[in-house]
Amino acid sequence: MSLPLMGWVLGSIGCGPKALVRDPRPNILLISLDTLRADRLSPYGYRRDTSPFLQQLADRGVLFTHSFVNTHGTPPSHATLFTSTYQQTHRVSFDALSRSPDHRLPDELQLLPEVLREQGYTTIGVTGGGYMSEDFGFDQGFDSFYSRPVNVRRAARKLLSRIRSGLGSGRPIFAFFHTYEIHSPYDPPRGYDDLYADGAAGDFEPTSKNLRKFRNRADEIPAADMDRINALYDAGIRFTDDTLKELFADLEATGFFNHHLTIITSDHGEEFGEHRGMLHPATLYDELLRVPLIVVGTGIEPRVENRLVSTVDVAPTIYSRIGGPAPSGMEGRDLLESASGSSPPGASESGEIEVEAIFAQYGNLLYGVRTERFKLVLNRRHDHIALYDLDRDPAESRNVVRKFPDQAQKLKGQLEAWLERMDSAGKPKTDSEGETPDPSIELDEERRRQLEALGYVDG
Repeated sequence: MSLPLMGWVLGSIGCGPKALVRDPRPNILLISLDTLRADRLSPYGYRRDTSPFLQQLADRGVLFTHSFVNTHGTPPSHATLFTSTYQQTHRVSFDALSRSPDHRLPDELQLLPEVLREQGYTTIGVTGGGYMSEDFGFDQGFDSFYSRPVNVRRAARKLLSRIRSGLGSGRPIFAFFHTYEIHSPYDPPRGYDDLYADGAAGDFEPTSKNLRKFRNRADEIPAADMDRINALYDAGIRFTDDTLKELFADLEATGFFNHHLTIITSDHGEEFGEHRGMLHPATLYDELLRVPLIVVGTGIEPRVENRLVSTVDVAPTIYSRIGGPAPSGMEGRDLLESASGSSPPGASESGEIEVEAIFAQYGNLLYGVRTERFKLVLNRRHDHIALYDLDRDPAESRNVVRKFPDQAQKLKGQLEAWLERMDSAGKPKTDSEGETPDPSIELDEERRRQLEALGYVDG
């Protein structure tokens, strides 16, 4: 079926079908494409045409070329997305040093869907299950919540059905759409599985269980198998991209896009042997931290933004566009404000900072700070520092601490100042009774199978 190019929605109010929504605030669509690294997409210059539809969206909205997550891992990264707080503050999946992190959302967090529902939005969530399920608190604030391990096309149809049902209420809609389609196991449907074969004849089965065996020794995977793994990952992106094109065409017909804000991003990337790793191991390299970020909507002028931003900035952007009160304690900023219109992340209370920086972490094990040129990573377990000159070494292959000792000391001081502020803000998680929760959680067999297929628990 030939679909329209949709020169549509991403413009002014009134073009397209007559809207059913009477509330003057925009509909909001927030999409999280789990495990999608930015450099595998067409808008970011990838050699394969994996995402022609996302390219169309980027051409009609704001493309952020240097967008990063504060932390990788599905539960903590989405906690940051929903709260505009760093992992150091919200503490989801935090205690990496003890190897017993708690992946549940704590009761005291004010989540984006909860706040929007209180402000009169109909809230709809469709996720791929696993960690993004009610077992881990991700149903909080949703009027309608669906979490099943179905492929992205079936999930999109479920989302469309629920949005159609909600449009007649006269209330604006907040819809959150999450899919594991791109995540391991890399298993695109027939018709996509050989799309990027390019002669890759490897016979490695890229199940999560098989890939975990090479989590820190990817150099042992034969080249032909690695080519096939990469081709299947890319095919999953293209299948997802085609599905989004269909979904947006259907949503356009409902009037959803007559007045809207749409944000597309990811919770983390994926490693394919760049640093001998597979999947998303405990590192802070850019293949795991750099994610796509595209913002489109009514009244938003197309442009490319090259400044450093983070997914901690997503929730403030949404609150700003709807004009309602926002929770206190957010640690991000509105993405659509001019770069000079607000203090950069990590600025001191006086606003003084030598260079703009963003911060990353892996639980309480690894901490990173980056500027446009440099990235510093601190390993708290081994008290080790690495400094990378991203201009000369974008692959992060050479530690240049000895070459740039002054720069390393400056960034280390900046990171320590950030940690001091965060440590004073962050508190251990508590439950509704004020007790520290037990990180263990009883999972039913279906949920355990989902997490096993995704590579999160052993079979």
